[in-house]
Amino acid sequence: MRKSVIVAIAALLLVSLLAVCLTACNPDENEAIAGYREKLQAKGYDNFEVVDKTDNKADYIMIWTLSATKNGEGENAAVADYVTVTEFKSEEDAKAYAEKNVVEGVTVKCEGVMVFMGTEQGVADAMA
Repeated sequence: MRKSVIVAIAALLLVSLLAVCLTACNPDENEAIAGYREKLQAKGYDNFEVVDKTDNKADYIMIWTLSATKNGEGENAAVADYVTVTEFKSEEDAKAYAEKNVVEGVTVKCEGVMVFMGTEQGVADAMA
């Protein structure tokens, strides 16, 4: 009898520990990131990469970054629209990053603490 009680308690503790570990490994997504992800998914973007942590660079402080791509259709199947949305700690950081990352053929737009980079259509889809 005593042995079965100990086994039952051990099993209960093991299940409780497993539940806590699995819950901790799947944190809720930042609301802003989730909003952009939903918006882009609705427009056909299906490949996402998220970095949800503060990153201190020399000239600016990033809060999070979301990258997304969408494959083309028909004759343009190889052409993909893409966008990277980044939130910064301040508008000054966002402007410094946007000015530093101007590349020919890449659309860069700064709106408050947010910077949008990618194809023209990708940036338009994220900002809409």
